[in-house]
Amino acid sequence: MNNLYPRVYDKMTTDFNNNGLATLDKVYDYRIYERLNGEYTLSFSMPQNDPKMQYVKEENYIKAKGQLFIIRRITETRAIDNTLLAFVECEHIFFELLDKFIENFETNYDNAQFILDRLLFETRFTGNAISVPDSKSFSITQRTAVSGINSILERWECEIKRDNFHVELKPQIGVVRPAEIKYTKNLRSITRIVDSSNIITKLYVYGQDGLTIPPLESQYIGNYPVAKEGSITFGLVTTTETLQEQGQAYLERVEVPKASYEVGIVELKRLPGFEDEEFEIGDTISIVDEDLGIDMTARVVEYDEYPLEPKRSTVVIANFIDNITDQLSRIDGDLRDTKNKVDRTIGENGKIDTFWLDGQIDVLKNRFESTISNWYTDENGNIIFESLNGTSAMKLAGDGLAIANSKVGGEWQWTTFGTGEGFTANLINAGILNAALVRIIAGNYVNIDGNGFHVVDPNNVERFRAGQIDTDEYGVEVTQGKIYGTLIRTGDKNSQTYIELNPDGDLSGFKDGNRIIFMQSSANEGRIMLSDKTDISNSLNLDAAQGYTGNVYASVTATGDRDGLLLRGVGTEGIVLERNGDINIYVRSTSNNQVTIKGDVTIDGELRVKKDVWVDGFVDSTGGFWGTHHG
Repeated sequence: MNNLYPRVYDKMTTDFNNNGLATLDKVYDYRIYERLNGEYTLSFSMPQNDPKMQYVKEENYIKAKGQLFIIRRITETRAIDNTLLAFVECEHIFFELLDKFIENFETNYDNAQFILDRLLFETRFTGNAISVPDSKSFSITQRTAVSGINSILERWECEIKRDNFHVELKPQIGVVRPAEIKYTKNLRSITRIVDSSNIITKLYVYGQDGLTIPPLESQYIGNYPVAKEGSITFGLVTTTETLQEQGQAYLERVEVPKASYEVGIVELKRLPGFEDEEFEIGDTISIVDEDLGIDMTARVVEYDEYPLEPKRSTVVIANFIDNITDQLSRIDGDLRDTKNKVDRTIGENGKIDTFWLDGQIDVLKNRFESTISNWYTDENGNIIFESLNGTSAMKLAGDGLAIANSKVGGEWQWTTFGTGEGFTANLINAGILNAALVRIIAGNYVNIDGNGFHVVDPNNVERFRAGQIDTDEYGVEVTQGKIYGTLIRTGDKNSQTYIELNPDGDLSGFKDGNRIIFMQSSANEGRIMLSDKTDISNSLNLDAAQGYTGNVYASVTATGDRDGLLLRGVGTEGIVLERNGDINIYVRSTSNNQVTIKGDVTIDGELRVKKDVWVDGFVDSTGGFWGTHHG
């Protein structure tokens, strides 16, 4: 019976698999309230003179019905009969993530699982969003982790299931239950609420960059004296066809009044024979009141449960979830309350409306056939499956699954393969492993998902990505890192035009298979060679060091069968040779070591010539001329 009562734990506790500080067995008005994608709270009252009240302190934990809650507020009052009471208000442990601050996080194209992992980084929470399809852009700045998760709910139009320190996102949570609420059985009261305040019968639809289509008109537009106009923007839609399709689907959800039923029930789930009456938030159940003509199925969107008083519980079943405007209209109080409540809603400007549940969940039924394998139960009640050839066996027990492929003394040598906490990976031999996400966790963590390969460092910074890096864009991104390799080459594998960087640090550029650019860093001096692809012997070489007449110079060399080297200057300065000291120009000729200058030469300074100078033109030297001048 004590399991029905809440238990209190110290705020520093990390192990909750015990009875805690105390079981609070004097509580009353004990209530657990949950709204789909919204609030999740616990409240109760208890006498202040209860000795266990010493443990009920702000930020301590309460465990109720298997879920952890944080004590947020304690209000002490004196009743009319002078009884001193304490009213305790708590939030689900999920809202501990209100204390996780995200300064800035932005990604161009990722799935919900990857983003959820980043939001939960360095917290004690785990997350699962692998069933949420599609990759999208996402960004938040100076927000809490709760706010970030709410933005995922809005961006991907999905729902959240909170289970202690585990967060699960799905396109739709809950299952179809056989539970039935029926008059004369467990229905105490029923209230039908019809809300027409947000009906739209003429919808203006917009897409990306102002894309639009003609307004969509509802089939019910004539039911009202004037059209009820509204608009919706699908920011990622780029075609009018998709805009028409999504706009029409949205109109069908908002063209009729919202109908919900608030039902007072008598909970029967704890009674023998009524175990099927169990249900949770998001489940689809039946409600029947023949006198009112109600026979329908809908989803549980609010659950107000009184664990100690089954006759006080109520549920709200509906075909929609309140949008953000509806929820914000109920928010008041000081700045802290406003911040917390906004973070608990879906997200700013978000609307998540759900469809009626179409169809039922298919249940896969498997059966063991003794004609396929030999099976029996051992003395402990475990189920043993042996292969027909007797070389291997499996044991299914309460504490897990064991396998064996050998016997000693006629007894199988069992090895634990899997428990409720997971499976032993080094016992898995896989040909093809199908998974939505593979994660390797160490100091860094590695994700392999439908978009590619990601490496995230201990500071939650994505350092490497290979695969889809943006919409319709594939490649490799390295952030603040290095790339090492023996050979790096651009272009297609079989291409004849490419750039290549070899292990020695030499860079080569090839055109049609011929090397036309060569930058050498493997020698003692730097060297650049530019070649003609039609004749690579014709080249221009730039060397950092070149020997001549016992000295070492930087050189520019034109090789091959060429007419010579053309130095061309542009502008008033022309070509400038500058050195700290005298400039010596050596001219080498394979024939007669002569210098022939064609055209006029103007020298503003002295010209000293050790040998003959042949000038086909005019020489003007304002500073003097030494040497033999022919011309």
